[in-house]
Amino acid sequence: MRALLALIRKDLARRVRAPAGVLLTLAFPLVLVAVIGGTFNANDDDVLPTIKLLVENRDGGFLSELLSTAFRNEQAARFFDVALVDSGAGEAIVGEGDASALIVIPAGFSEKYLAREPVTLTLVRNPGESILPEIAESFAGFLALILTGASRVLAEPLETVSSLMDNDDGPGEATVSSIAVTVQRAIKRGERLLLPPAIDVSIEERIDETKDPAQQKRNVNLFAYLFPGIIAMGLLFVAQQSLRDLLWEREHGHLARLLATPVPIRTVVLSKLISTLALLVVCHLLLAVIGSLVFHIRWNDGLAAILLVIAQGVAVTGILAFVFAVTRTERQADALSTIVIFGMSILGGSMIPAEMFPDSVQSVSKWTINYWTIEGFRTITVFDGGLSDIGLHLLILTSVGTVLFFASTFLFERNLRR
Repeated sequence: MRALLALIRKDLARRVRAPAGVLLTLAFPLVLVAVIGGTFNANDDDVLPTIKLLVENRDGGFLSELLSTAFRNEQAARFFDVALVDSGAGEAIVGEGDASALIVIPAGFSEKYLAREPVTLTLVRNPGESILPEIAESFAGFLALILTGASRVLAEPLETVSSLMDNDDGPGEATVSSIAVTVQRAIKRGERLLLPPAIDVSIEERIDETKDPAQQKRNVNLFAYLFPGIIAMGLLFVAQQSLRDLLWEREHGHLARLLATPVPIRTVVLSKLISTLALLVVCHLLLAVIGSLVFHIRWNDGLAAILLVIAQGVAVTGILAFVFAVTRTERQADALSTIVIFGMSILGGSMIPAEMFPDSVQSVSKWTINYWTIEGFRTITVFDGGLSDIGLHLLILTSVGTVLFFASTFLFERNLRR
């Protein structure tokens, strides 16, 4: 036991003295989480970027001015950054990619609208974008529908206003009062048609207690959603780097000198595997602290998270140690372990969420340690789960890791005796 602890302490001390390789390996998933999460803006208060919308008013009438301000009211300003542009200048700005869409209010808009003649608003989309111009188009279509309904409900007062546009003296008090009364009557008639609504919509969020919490729909921190998958892949590469030393020492004769001492072969192998496990646990805990401080990831159940960190470390150490144990050279081990890492990362959900795969592929995903690691941590960090919610994840990771851990120990011991 003393020899085992001494060898483990020696391996870990060597990592501390030369941490560059491990730190660079850990930096990659952190940068990847930051880039992807930042790109999709994981801010609860600002899910979509503000839509840059240009309005080109070629009419100049009072109705077109009212329409222009509709895009700049308090509600619309939450989604649209509206800028008024001179006639003919908007299309060039959209073409250069500096705006998502342009709405052109044509000349004669106010006059034709008041005369209840057909009039067309033109929307120019940015060809380099897809989602944001679609939102602008939907909003413009909704506004056109509202204006169409208003022109029919308020037909009588609009005709009166239209007749007054050519009057330079302006409307008298009696005329203004008459228009106000007419508008009120028109609104009353519209209320009888529209209110109370025949169909109402009630929005509720229900949680199915029979399903895994990971399947429930919630508003989540996108960083917390991405973090487990990318970190799971990063830790696989840390384990690969650590276990590579065993084959490197064998090929360069360092292991032969160590085996010439009274230390049993099994002790040497176990020291490498246990030091790899310890390294993974320390690295994962360090990443968890960084995730909390930098990405505001909340660990709902600390004990469950620590146990899952250890279970993942056992599983990662076991499966990669088994891969290294069945190969003969360092080059073979590097090639095969890289294939295994990328295979599990792709199928297990580290690169693409597993729930996006078809059912046939999802059934394969469940055979990877990445899948159970990712689902376990998302249950804790995203869906506020606890120890009772990740019992199956802990059981699978620990069982698979323990079996492969001892199997690889036996294979390493047998190979090193040759």
